[in-house]
Amino acid sequence: ELGKGFGVVADEIRTLAETSATQSSSIKSLLEGITEAIGGIVDTSKESADAFDRVGTKINQLEDLIKEVRTGMQEQNAGVENILGSMKRLDSTTRDITDASLHIKNASSKVFTNVHDLQGIAEQTKNRSGAVSGDMELMERMAIAVAEASGRNLDATKKVSDMINGFKV
Repeated sequence: ELGKGFGVVADEIRTLAETSATQSSSIKSLLEGITEAIGGIVDTSKESADAFDRVGTKINQLEDLIKEVRTGMQEQNAGVENILGSMKRLDSTTRDITDASLHIKNASSKVFTNVHDLQGIAEQTKNRSGAVSGDMELMERMAIAVAEASGRNLDATKKVSDMINGFKV
């Protein structure tokens, strides 16, 4: 889409260049005509008042043409200024998009790193939970064994106590 904008701007610049070339040719033709008219004025200045009227008319036409040329050049300048402004805005927008893309890329990289770290932590937690579960089962079996051994010791102690009590001094 950015390329289309550059294409449109390039087309506008080309159109303005063609218009400038056409107007330059027209101006050249007009200037050649003016030169011829001035030469005619010099030649006809010796003629009657009718010749002066024709000269006045030609001068008015020349003035109108100069005004048209000036107006055309002002319009061209305004068009060029608009194009330059558009190019600057387009350049700024392109830079903003590039900066935003880089920021998104960096943020995505951080997210992927954090997800990877989280997966590692979850795997460690799972492994440790399994180990704790195994340790709890072992502790339960040991507690049962200790309770059984304690019961046997109690029975043995009672038997020893009964034996000792059986001996009277």
